[in-house]
Amino acid sequence: MKDTPHRHEERTASKPKNVVAIPQAATSTNPLNTGLPLIYADTLPRSDILDHLDDVFRHKLILIESPVGYGKTLTLAQWALRLHRCGVAVFWADREQTDFEISDFSRLLHSFRANQNKQSAINSDNNSEDSHHRPFPVGERLLVIDEYHLVSSKRTDAQLSRLIDNLQIHEHLALAVRSRPKISWAKRFAAGDAVIVGADHLKFTSGEVRELLGNHSLTDKELSNLDKLFAGWPAAYGFLLARLRKSAIEITDASLTALFQDVESYLCEEIYDELSAEQQQFLMQLCVVTDFSADLAHCLTGRDNASNGLRELIDRNLFLSEVRRETEQSYTYQFHPVFKKFLLRRLQRQGEARIKELHQLAAEWYAKRNDTANAAYHSAHASDIESAANIIETAGAMRIGIREGIPRLKHYLNQIPTDIVHNFPRIELANVYYLMKNGKIQEALDRLEIYREQGAAAQNAAWTVESELDQDFWIIDRFVDIFSDRPLEEAEHANIEKLLHNTPSSDLFSLCFLNILRYFYSLRGGHLDDAKRAAEKSQLWCEDLRAHYWSFYTDLHLGNVLLLQAQTKKARMCFENAARTAADMFPLEPALQIQYRAFMAATLLEANELEAADDHARGLLNVIDMMEGWFDFLAVGFTTVAAVRAEQDGLFPALTVLKQAHRVADKRHMPRLKIMAILTAADLCSLHNNITQATLVFRSLDIDWERDDVSALESFTWRERITAQLTQARMLTRTQRAASAVPYLDKIILESDQRGWGEFLLKARILKALALEAAGKKDIAIAHIVATIDNCMQQGLKRILLEEGEPMRRLLRIAVRECGLSAMHTDKVTYISELLLALNRVDKTQTEAELSPIFTGRELEILEELTKGNSNKQIARNLDIEGNTVKFHLHNIYEKLGVNRRELAIALAQKLSLVKNQQERPLA
Repeated sequence: MKDTPHRHEERTASKPKNVVAIPQAATSTNPLNTGLPLIYADTLPRSDILDHLDDVFRHKLILIESPVGYGKTLTLAQWALRLHRCGVAVFWADREQTDFEISDFSRLLHSFRANQNKQSAINSDNNSEDSHHRPFPVGERLLVIDEYHLVSSKRTDAQLSRLIDNLQIHEHLALAVRSRPKISWAKRFAAGDAVIVGADHLKFTSGEVRELLGNHSLTDKELSNLDKLFAGWPAAYGFLLARLRKSAIEITDASLTALFQDVESYLCEEIYDELSAEQQQFLMQLCVVTDFSADLAHCLTGRDNASNGLRELIDRNLFLSEVRRETEQSYTYQFHPVFKKFLLRRLQRQGEARIKELHQLAAEWYAKRNDTANAAYHSAHASDIESAANIIETAGAMRIGIREGIPRLKHYLNQIPTDIVHNFPRIELANVYYLMKNGKIQEALDRLEIYREQGAAAQNAAWTVESELDQDFWIIDRFVDIFSDRPLEEAEHANIEKLLHNTPSSDLFSLCFLNILRYFYSLRGGHLDDAKRAAEKSQLWCEDLRAHYWSFYTDLHLGNVLLLQAQTKKARMCFENAARTAADMFPLEPALQIQYRAFMAATLLEANELEAADDHARGLLNVIDMMEGWFDFLAVGFTTVAAVRAEQDGLFPALTVLKQAHRVADKRHMPRLKIMAILTAADLCSLHNNITQATLVFRSLDIDWERDDVSALESFTWRERITAQLTQARMLTRTQRAASAVPYLDKIILESDQRGWGEFLLKARILKALALEAAGKKDIAIAHIVATIDNCMQQGLKRILLEEGEPMRRLLRIAVRECGLSAMHTDKVTYISELLLALNRVDKTQTEAELSPIFTGRELEILEELTKGNSNKQIARNLDIEGNTVKFHLHNIYEKLGVNRRELAIALAQKLSLVKNQQERPLA
């Protein structure tokens, strides 16, 4: 049996101590029989796969099936020892390590059963060693046949089938193979007698890789690069570990090339050299494509029986996976990344001309099927630049970028020399799109202007879209409007609707683009429901197109509008879905991860998860000048970071963040971003009760907040106007003019309710409740805040209440005293207590007793005494206070609980767990 690199390392390397809690095998002996491979103390413990094997032990036949190098033997050996220690009788057999002919299965079965009595005595002494593992029924027995594929034949397969059929009720067979023996599997799977443990179970998890390489200080990026190349293949990590132990190396392209020489030799020895020359050639011809169908395989290889050849390779388990496409009722095939790289290196020996020839065949095949992206990709690799440019021009490079992302678009554009690009106007437009996406707004505007002046298209307010080129130009011009923060005119909205009406349902790219434009137009006009519908439609079309790159952005856009509607939980789901969609793209395009983290930070801030919000927003300010950014992303990013800074460090560090927003706005010619930063600064100043500073900030916009009617300012967008009005209302309340603020807020509430502006509606209702309380209308204020709290609870919103500070704390305490906890659900009591606790902690000098959100420390002590059944006299004596003091505190407790009798107070205190462990009580 050949040594795997992993096994060779285990036999030759120095052994760290106490790595794995299994005994080191110093010789070839073991507690089972002489056939079991040695397991040393530095062997990686594979707990996940061992637990899975435990789970499937109930089946009669456990088929461990994978290509070479997945550590089947070593994994089975670890499992055999575990089972042995749990009282299972285990017998190990393989071709080279037993003293009988494996084809004699009746003799093998006899030896297996004869060995059980010998193991029973051993097991009785050892069955408590692994008591932390699950117990197995008494009398369970396992026969392990390792590397059966080495002896598999028609005759041995028939004997194996009989052996399986003759297994008794407590007997199990674990069969390790590279390729599945030809026996009747369907009936065994249907009966639940057989189960497969495949390569997906045997491959290393990311956690196992970190543990294996933990002593070698590899960075996250290095580990990620290894995972992309090796895809969890254990043999490759064995070779890497061998090199790391010899000398400390960095994971670079050069070191990976040297490592791959080891892998290449191993794959040649184990499988490739055993293939026929025809099979080797067949495999090499397929490695130029990422995935392929039988039809594409026929095109590349010229073999009429390509599907049979693929089926044969699948049966031999040669690192080739088969995936059924339900929508097309067909199969596609894909090589393991290690094997694909291996085949490419072998193909390179046939010369560059042969590789280009295969790419050209692939390009023609994809072009016939209107797969523009793949056709252009293979044309470029075939060095047929003119064809690649024509393909990209015909389909529209911009659309390729939407589907496959900016890095792939850049790759395509780099294939085409500058002198050729000028002959292809749609590729010129794609360059503008690329510049825009990378935050180079002014350069994009300059290129677009040059393009317009050259007469490629004429643009004015009434411009009509007639051709695909016109449509691309118009769409790009609108996206530049969005990224440069230019206003969208009503005539442009009419063009969007006209194009949507005239675009055929088969043109999903155009429909996706146009709905995103409709989203932005609706959002900027305050039509949030329309914006939401447009984003949802675009999301569906992205899924149909498998355009993961643009799907990521539609999730961000949808989440953003949901935030504005105060549907925070749904928004969070959108952002989390965006992260899952783009997980593979994050390493290639870090800007995507930063954009996701900015929106996610805003969501976490609303839930008052400050540390998590800070963690997600960290680093944003360092890169925001150099990356793509549209208004909503930049506005969310800057306002979130500013709010976190205000909470953690105070007002003026937050204002510094907003000053940076000014600079970015000036650099990118984004006036709306600058206005947003100024209005946010005024809002933060008012929240910190710095009315003087807020007044100065308003004056920088030529606004006299005490005299000017902001609602009449035509230069403001709806968001700018409402933000300014809410800040004005707060400033009125905090300057003893609360009565004037109430009617002002009523207008905002009415408009926000009618337009579906959920976030502003809640803010206006909160400010109205505070204004009413400040104006002496306590009962109405309580009714407003209690109703608003219900809405905030549903969405997990806390920041919107907490940011109001001391006025909110005062109002919540009044509400608790007046309404009483008995009238509230337990969840609501907990929610209010969490709010009050957070509000109290604004003053870092307070003691823990003073931090009790609803009850004082003394009141909690008296509540605890009450629940013990003590009388007033006993309470006074136990707490060393006067009887009248006890009565005074009891009166306050009854008011806060909303009860009037001792028994009800005790019952409610126990229901709400008010006195359960004061360190962890829900209300303390």
